[in-house]
Formats: sequence, structure tokens, C-alpha cells
Amino acid sequence: MYLFLTPAFANTSPAAASFDFMGFLPFVLIIGIMYFLLIRPQQKKAKAHQALLKTLKAGDKILTASGMMCKVAKILDEAEIEVELAKDVKVKMLRSSVSQILNHNTVEKKQQKKAPSKATKPTVKRRTTKK
Repeated sequence: MYLFLTPAFANTSPAAASFDFMGFLPFVLIIGIMYFLLIRPQQKKAKAHQALLKTLKAGDKILTASGMMCKVAKILDEAEIEVELAKDVKVKMLRSSVSQILNHNTVEKKQQKKAPSKATKPTVKRRTTKK
């Protein structure tokens, strides 16, 4: 009867202090993907917006975050500007609410740079023969 019985040994558990990197790897990958898809583009956009606000000067035509197009009358300080909505209608607003600068002068200059001048194009004269 004791033929089928085997002695029972206590199971030993692995050490609790060991660190399994393969179990932690998916979390590292998710954080890396989130950084490159969400955080980094937002930081670039914020830096570009700060650079845009630093170049703001009196006389610029701007588009506000609320969708109003107006002209900058004067720069009051780092945080505020005074804009002219219509003739003799001036309003103070936060500098950070400017979303775009709409100067027509800069748009025209960019278009002029892209269009090649006529002097740089080579002229080719073709001979025609009459039959």
C-alpha cells in the first residue's frame, strides 16, 4: 500500500527581490509612443506660438483665438496688447490669445521669393524653316 505514496517536499518560491524587465517593457514602450505622438508635437507647437508672440509688433494684422481679425495698435507689456477692431475702436487683450499674424506684406514677400524672375530664365530662339 505504501508503494504508490511518494514523500512530499515543500515548494520553494522564487526570490521576491528579483526584477523581471520583460514584464516592464510594454509600459516603457507605451510611454515612449505617447511621448513621440502626443507630448513632443505639443511642445513644438507651444514653442512656435511663443516665437510668434515675440515677433508681434504694432501695425500687424492678427487673427485672435476667438476668430476676430484686427490690427495691433500698440504693445502694452509682455502680457497685454491693444488692438484696433475698427476705426477709433480699441480694445485691450491678452497677447496669448493671438493665434496668427496676417500681414499681407509678409505674404507678398514670400510669393515674390517663390516666383522666379524673368531675367534668370534662359531664352531660347528657335529657327523655323519654310517649305
